[in-house]
Amino acid sequence: MEQGTDLKCYVIPPMDLGWELMPTVQELSGDEEVFDLFLLAVEAAIKAGWTGDLRHYSKPRVIALPNVCKASVAIAWKQDTNGVTFVVSPVELPWLAEWLC
Repeated sequence: MEQGTDLKCYVIPPMDLGWELMPTVQELSGDEEVFDLFLLAVEAAIKAGWTGDLRHYSKPRVIALPNVCKASVAIAWKQDTNGVTFVVSPVELPWLAEWLC
């Protein structure tokens, strides 16, 4: 991940279904770009109000995003406290715009 990437952090209502369809960050931890994005995503989410806890079944997940020039990924996880879902992406996700922090 390039330094200085402007990450977008979305705090969306609880997402309860489909987590098992996405690979975990841990499963892809050998990919340096994914792991670097995860570390930056944690920082962005803390600034957006993440309390640092996770639902027991909600390991941070990787979401593949279509992009014109190259593939992009976002990181998502569900907070245990109040169940909100954090989605952190290097590209804008217009369908989540109302929850951008």
